[in-house]
Amino acid sequence: MNDVTMKLSGTTASKTGENFFLITSYGRTATFWIAKKLNEHPDIVCSHGPIYPPVLPGKEDSPSDNLVLEMHRNLDTFLKTPIEKVLEGVRQLGRAKIYGNVHAYSANSVKIMINSNMIQSKLNVVNLIRHPVTRIESFKNRFHYELMHNMYFRNKVNDYARDVVDKELMNYLKDRCKINFSANDTLFLYALCLVPFNDALDLKTDIVSIPMERLTKEPEVFCWMFNIISHGSLRMDSNYLAEIYFQGRLNVLSEEKSAIATYFSWQDWMRDAFHFVAQKYNFPAMYNKLHYDFSFV
Repeated sequence: MNDVTMKLSGTTASKTGENFFLITSYGRTATFWIAKKLNEHPDIVCSHGPIYPPVLPGKEDSPSDNLVLEMHRNLDTFLKTPIEKVLEGVRQLGRAKIYGNVHAYSANSVKIMINSNMIQSKLNVVNLIRHPVTRIESFKNRFHYELMHNMYFRNKVNDYARDVVDKELMNYLKDRCKINFSANDTLFLYALCLVPFNDALDLKTDIVSIPMERLTKEPEVFCWMFNIISHGSLRMDSNYLAEIYFQGRLNVLSEEKSAIATYFSWQDWMRDAFHFVAQKYNFPAMYNKLHYDFSFV
């Protein structure tokens, strides 16, 4: 568990016993479900996504495509907003004992912002992570959608890819595969290199990481996370927990077994590329504490 302190302007958090949390992540569908279910607890107010002023999750099963595009367009501006200001915005959305946000930050960005912002009262942070195969697939699909609908991304994607895609990987693929990469191929390569880059930064922090595959299937893991973000101060009854797993609309890519199916759905050169990156980053060691399986690679 990561404990830091933060000062919320104009609040009496220390006197009232209010506490705060962040759940950091990449990917939106399963995290929207988590934010929605946390917000249904009578003592929690929880927003979703990098939006300021913050908004509560709606009744739908996942955020609309328009809302997701808004999140991504405004991300740079959002990350300039101090964490304490974002959580103060959540605090204005309702009366509770615990206030927080899901899916606004990465673990690494939280550590950077905490270190640079003299945060002085109590905030607990957990990081959600997924098997790199399914997260690469998810990123690739998201990038494809944004390429079609987000003009800013469309104009910048080649620059992004040029900065992120591993030059040794490109030389390896050109020598081995002798193919000309399409725009969609470039999106895959961008996702392939971006995921381990981000994960390496996040896993170096002291923020505890929870595998999404377990959280979405094992109630005891949700209970463990709930205890962290509620600072051990809240209870949830069996009906609340049962409702979470009965109604939760879970992303199929959060299932660990889908990593194998996804990997073998890729073209040969994509699997070669993944194997190259997995060796370079030493995935078995990098993801060792999460017990992810790479035996099929």
